[in-house]
Amino acid sequence: MIGSTLLLAALTGLTTLSSAAPTPYTTKRGASGKRGLAFGKGNADKTALFAGEASWGYNWEAQLLPGLASGVEYVPMLHDDQTVFTSGFAAFAKGLIEGGTSKHILSINEPDQTETGGACMDIGRTVNAHKAHIQPLADAYPDVKIGSPSVTNGGGEMGLTYLKNFLAACHGCRIDFVCPHWYNGGDIEAFKTYMRNFHTETGKPLWISEWAAPGGDVQFMKDAIKWMDETDFVYRYAYMSVDSTLTAGSALTALGAAYASA
Repeated sequence: MIGSTLLLAALTGLTTLSSAAPTPYTTKRGASGKRGLAFGKGNADKTALFAGEASWGYNWEAQLLPGLASGVEYVPMLHDDQTVFTSGFAAFAKGLIEGGTSKHILSINEPDQTETGGACMDIGRTVNAHKAHIQPLADAYPDVKIGSPSVTNGGGEMGLTYLKNFLAACHGCRIDFVCPHWYNGGDIEAFKTYMRNFHTETGKPLWISEWAAPGGDVQFMKDAIKWMDETDFVYRYAYMSVDSTLTAGSALTALGAAYASA
């Protein structure tokens, strides 16, 4: 997918955006607190392999199954507006928030994506779903931080363009951070440029909820982690993913070992 750069001026005053960066959530070992884990449903137990290095995790849904490592925050996500995801979303999220497990909420996953894994929703549907299911939680729990829909790095009407159109249309929505994805090769300077532009165009902290090193490029992973850990406007990030690349069975892969120790 290709990154894109587009205007933001039209957004000014059209949606309610929080300007303050969220409060950091530190790990047990006092690292940056940014590193997270994207794991498949039923694989929460694998988070123990990253104990002390990951402060949070998610599985693209709101329901948390047993096995999450101690000290790891679980972050519920509303994957899309299908009943299978919306029917229990509020109850799961409220239980996690009130139980002290969750301090953040993630919105729709890749509504701009029409292929496998993406929600494939137009702006209107995405705004309606966010207002119906995410904004009520923002209103009820003002200390919980709320994310934008996660978008691809696709060009045209996808990616950053899609997100800015969402922000312009979601009147009265509280958005504390925005969520870009990166699957656009292993050029670390291109990665940095894209993320800087995403931050500049939205004026919000970045929660990079999916990114990947092409071909398991360990050096790109390490360079990206170093930059994200040192960059103030990058709030959190999660490599894609615990199940597909970072572990093999119950053991870390070489890439997973790098993610756990970089």
